[in-house]
Amino acid sequence: MRFGSVSRARCRLLLLVAAACATGLAGCGTADVAAQRASASPGKASATAAPEQQQTAAKIADLLATYPKGSPCADVLVETPIAKVPPACAALWQTLNVGIVPGQNLLPRAPSFPTLGTGPGVTSDEAIRYATGLWRTEAFQGFAVGTRQLGIAEALGKDELFLRVGTMERAILQGEKVTTPICHFFPTQIEVVAVAPDFVEFLKATGRTLGVHARFSGPCYATATNAQGASRELFRFPGNFDVVFVGDLRSTDPLGHMLWITGLAECTQDIAKKTCAQ
Repeated sequence: MRFGSVSRARCRLLLLVAAACATGLAGCGTADVAAQRASASPGKASATAAPEQQQTAAKIADLLATYPKGSPCADVLVETPIAKVPPACAALWQTLNVGIVPGQNLLPRAPSFPTLGTGPGVTSDEAIRYATGLWRTEAFQGFAVGTRQLGIAEALGKDELFLRVGTMERAILQGEKVTTPICHFFPTQIEVVAVAPDFVEFLKATGRTLGVHARFSGPCYATATNAQGASRELFRFPGNFDVVFVGDLRSTDPLGHMLWITGLAECTQDIAKKTCAQ
């Protein structure tokens, strides 16, 4: 599946920072995948297709539960002050300097998870895990920015990536209030692909490397307002914008399953064009 090439101001700085630092940094819903695919392919459906689609949908839904069963935070249903959540849950979030704990409703209130694409040589299980990992990372980033709790954002990427180069995070660090448009955090199309050799070399990675090719849909923009009431625009993209995210799959409390971002690039940039063209 090829999405095409467009541009988005959000990530251009990330690739430039990566090149300068030579670190490889180029820069809430359950899914009914079976229903999405059925609507996309009307007509014939094999007798075995439905069970496979149901299994895929079940795996995605399980990975998109904000807290899994048995988690100390599983009974925290909505955003709650840390002093009012179970002590074991509070202990987990205190490590990220959190005052407001996200509830189980964080991921269910995100947009619907898009139909998942799988690039050449990528297994279904790999696609599910990488795509849901990115979706969770974006959800927690949105929560971090929306509640001004940047300890969460710090934990989502390599070398405090979001704090160093994220336009929203940097504005918050300067004391500004920012808008948090959903279009900035949740892609409308996702495909998990094998990263092309030139991008792998740039990232200083070795061996087979997977990435998530995500399309964000505009128009989308965000603003920041300072203490004096003056507003400025942080970014704007009028149409679709394609990005490749690269990272490591992790599963640690309290964030759970996530894609820990180590690099990303716009699909219009030379380093990502071969990866995006799959």
